[in-house]
Amino acid sequence: MKKWGHFLTFAALAMVMSGCGAKVSLVNPDEIKEEASNQTAASDESNTTDSASEKEPRQTAGVMLLNNINTIHPNKVQDSNAASAVNMAGEGLYRQNKDGKYELGLLAEKPEQVNEHTYRLKLRTDAKWSDGTPVVAKDLVLSWQALVDPSHDNAHGDLLNGVVKGATEIQVGKQDAKMLGVVAKDDHTLEVTFEQAIDQYDTLEALFARCELFPLPSDKIQSEADYASYGENANTTLSNGPYVIKNWQKGGWNSWQLLRNPYCDKQADYPMEQIEMHVATDPQMVQTNFKNQLVDMVPTLNNQTQDQAWNETRYLAFNVSDQKDESQKDKQKQNVVNNEELRALLLAPLNLTDAIQKTGQTSRVADDLVPMSQDSTAKNKQTEVSAEKLNKILDDYGYEALELSLLLQKEDEELAKTIKAQIEKAYPRVVIDVVPMTNESLINRQMGIVDYRDARYAEHYDMVIANHVQADSTDQYSLYQSFGSQSPSNRLGIHSDKIDEVLSHYNSGKSEMSQDDRQTIEQTLRDQSLVLPLYDTATTFTQSKAVKGNLSTKASELYDFNGVKFTSGEYTIPKVNLEEEASSQS
Repeated sequence: MKKWGHFLTFAALAMVMSGCGAKVSLVNPDEIKEEASNQTAASDESNTTDSASEKEPRQTAGVMLLNNINTIHPNKVQDSNAASAVNMAGEGLYRQNKDGKYELGLLAEKPEQVNEHTYRLKLRTDAKWSDGTPVVAKDLVLSWQALVDPSHDNAHGDLLNGVVKGATEIQVGKQDAKMLGVVAKDDHTLEVTFEQAIDQYDTLEALFARCELFPLPSDKIQSEADYASYGENANTTLSNGPYVIKNWQKGGWNSWQLLRNPYCDKQADYPMEQIEMHVATDPQMVQTNFKNQLVDMVPTLNNQTQDQAWNETRYLAFNVSDQKDESQKDKQKQNVVNNEELRALLLAPLNLTDAIQKTGQTSRVADDLVPMSQDSTAKNKQTEVSAEKLNKILDDYGYEALELSLLLQKEDEELAKTIKAQIEKAYPRVVIDVVPMTNESLINRQMGIVDYRDARYAEHYDMVIANHVQADSTDQYSLYQSFGSQSPSNRLGIHSDKIDEVLSHYNSGKSEMSQDDRQTIEQTLRDQSLVLPLYDTATTFTQSKAVKGNLSTKASELYDFNGVKFTSGEYTIPKVNLEEEASSQS
């Protein structure tokens, strides 16, 4: 298995820039946008703004991202930027470096094989939490048991299924979580029993590097209430990794800082003492703030595959779950959505080139669900637009008109509007309701497919725009597992014996899926008109000259500040005299 799977999107938080000067505040994104707009307008009117403004050296590096995250709880992480934040603030048994190699993390030495199925793990005795207390074996036991406990409904609760003894039975409610095959023999010795023999260290290392398996402070989490609230406020969340997260809480903050953890021995590997994170509420903010030297690292979309940090594919999927709704009316509509011919007709009028152009992004039409794939021959059915055929289906089901909800993230709103317009133009009796989700209501995707558990949305959408992110090291098994009827991550109700048969040959410990198997799953989804790939993008970070070292790596879609340095004061922030600017603009 390779590290990390698939995440719905960028996710991050806003920041408060320290050392930015008394008159430049990045606390409120709306204020940032307004001030940046004022700066730009003033610059257009006069070429003397920069020379007339005072400049003050910036003391910390600033990073701008695109969306908020909703947790820093290792067990509950679902998106790539939340995983990145947790990865910077935590550490598991192994850590993946930028070359994709796995290095010892909490382990003092490589695992010792006790018998065919059991490994003994010796932990470092000097590992500490950010409050100075030691990291011990029972912290890992707590985390792993809590992860697989079905009562917690963790998105990646099935991570250890078929791998660690007892995980599958626990997930389906047949055993108590305490029966998981992981035992603390003493404070610094852990024994893990696997379902089957593990014959490759790289598989073991990749699994043990996953942030869902990072330890939890057992002395602080002693009840279900403690577990539920952990990771929702930075002040009550401990770190055992290179950095400590500060000034963030769920739903209440749009900013955080990463401060170097004094109890972590990796300070030499992470030279920056403080990093300020900031979310862009408007795509224009990214380049505006980078141009005005308010931030040093910003995400950049690009359609070139070489030297990019990670790639992603947007795709449209139907929700055909037979348990979606309870009312008779909704059940009737569900039967309509389950009609394969209707789904094919709905997809027929979509002009992807048109849709992509209106997103304003540098992208290309996707070949399949695997980003930037060059080898797929899977194709959706060639179905011609026919209002007459679709009307007959609606008549058969007793519908005068069909109203479908299209669920999406806010950044896909323009794409969704184009899809809506194309379908409605072709079929006057179909109405598409575009339902963008707010950060508050978005529970990010489950390993490559959307898992919306918010009460307002979990059972009441018919179509969804999701995405799949892939780095060089990303496995494809996790994506396709989301479409398997045996997977807890399957929330679209897609049941296919053919897909399940292919997936039965793989598990979390073996994710190198063959091209033939990938092709089989792709074509099955296409044949039933369940999924339509939309477009691909590749994303990396643009960095200022004040930053040395690459924030991104081709080894993983997680950002990592390993080796990244910031030259304090090399770049400066113009201190804007707001009174003078107001006067000049009036």
